[in-house]
Amino acid sequence: MEKTAPPERPKNLCQVADYLLSPQSGVKKRDGVFNDSRVIYFRGKGAVNALLKPEFGQTAVGKELGELTRESAAQLLGSMIPHQFFLKVERPSDPEMPKNMLQLVQYQSFGEDGIFVWRYEGSQLRSHLMAGLLLLIVLAGVMFPLWPPGIWIFPNLFEDVGFVDSFIPLWGWHEPEAPVEKKSAKKIQAGEEAQAEVETQVISEEVAEKVTKRRPMVEDAADEDAL
Repeated sequence: MEKTAPPERPKNLCQVADYLLSPQSGVKKRDGVFNDSRVIYFRGKGAVNALLKPEFGQTAVGKELGELTRESAAQLLGSMIPHQFFLKVERPSDPEMPKNMLQLVQYQSFGEDGIFVWRYEGSQLRSHLMAGLLLLIVLAGVMFPLWPPGIWIFPNLFEDVGFVDSFIPLWGWHEPEAPVEKKSAKKIQAGEEAQAEVETQVISEEVAEKVTKRRPMVEDAADEDAL
């Protein structure tokens, strides 16, 4: 079945719907199945009670509408049905079918004893903000160079700058530092052994030279004894 676009919704009714969808309203949200799709539905009595709470009176739309009675609150909710904020549904009469399977009621009207399926998805601004927050979380989780040369996404995101400046520039270039070459232990040990060998060789040459110098003195002494 081809879906038709809902009529343009009045701003004040959108604000009422946003309040009813918020946790502040206290309206219980129940999961159901409608037209083979998962949906959220609520009871009419819960919506009326939410509009009579002091919290609704403190909202901008609540101040605009003024104090409501149960009757005027029900009328307000009934005026939201033609704009397809929600639709009246009922549970199947067949006891063998699941209770959360919902079907459309032919005559659409509001009543406290009825159940209604949400067709309004909430404020688009809120959706955009949530999407932006999710994007920031994802970017925060992948804040590392995209390639070895060092290309960074949002390099100023966590710097001490203003909100707008934290997203400027979109990307940055960071030249990685050249690794410092460290001599291995084997190379150091080999160098020390070579130095020790040189020193030993020098000492040996000095000893040999002294022995050579002393040898004629011993031979001369032997010649004198023979005379």
